[in-house]
Amino acid sequence: MLRALLGAVIVWGLAVGHLSPALALTAAAAAAGLLWLPLRHGHSHDDWTAIDYYALQSRLHSVPAGLKALTALALIVLTLAARSPLVSLLVWVLTAAVTVLAGRTPARTWARLFLTPLTFVLLSGLALLFDFATVPGGVVSLPCFGVYLTIPAQAQVSTLVILTGATASVSCLYALCLSTPMPQLIAALGRVHVPELLIELMYLIYRYIFVLSGTLSQMKIAAAARLGYGTFRRSFTTTASIMTSLLVSSFQRASASFDAMQSRCYEGTLRFLEQKSPLRAGHLCSAAVLVALPLAAALLERMGRG
Repeated sequence: MLRALLGAVIVWGLAVGHLSPALALTAAAAAAGLLWLPLRHGHSHDDWTAIDYYALQSRLHSVPAGLKALTALALIVLTLAARSPLVSLLVWVLTAAVTVLAGRTPARTWARLFLTPLTFVLLSGLALLFDFATVPGGVVSLPCFGVYLTIPAQAQVSTLVILTGATASVSCLYALCLSTPMPQLIAALGRVHVPELLIELMYLIYRYIFVLSGTLSQMKIAAAARLGYGTFRRSFTTTASIMTSLLVSSFQRASASFDAMQSRCYEGTLRFLEQKSPLRAGHLCSAAVLVALPLAAALLERMGRG
């Protein structure tokens, strides 16, 4: 509900002054409907496990992780450097199409996952779009506690550029995460000489996300079976108790894991088997096309301005 409301307000704020009031309200209502629809369907995976699950099921998981990471990074840099809503929209469409069509990630799952960071993007847009002034001005001026809540024309332009750029960048990251299992991505970082300490921390954090998630789920089920959430006060006490127990359990598991590693001759470096993904010409061509299309659009737009 909050996302739908934020989307409606921001779309209305961007459209007012450029469209008629009726069309601006229609666009705001359409945005609210699009942001509300994916929330009407349940799901069986937590967000962090869903990302890992669909990355393993993706048809793109056999593409070398380094190539996918470089392509995503190139698209993000191009999006931020172009500062063009059209280029950002093109990058968003391309990365979403690659994730859903080529990677075969369910569109509903992609939309649900994408809505989580979109909430923070919309909150930022709200702060960028509106301003307070002592006198009326801008395309909109609303009296508010002795001052005016305004929408400057320049703020509409900058907000549109920043919001579309941030949305496209998030889509690039999701295209990488939903097609690349985390062990492959961590191994790719190791091949570019990221410090071994960071690599080991990534592996351990990745592993214990699932361990602690399972422990938390079991604790919540046990608490619910004992009517631990019967009242608001009891729910608060139960949640505090679960968090305390989870913290103690995490320290115990960390100590036990370190003892187990030492008993297996741990000498300061973790070694894992890596799945080798051959680099094919088709992979390079596809990555080149993904980067070339928005790059060409950015150059054409700049030439048109000049």
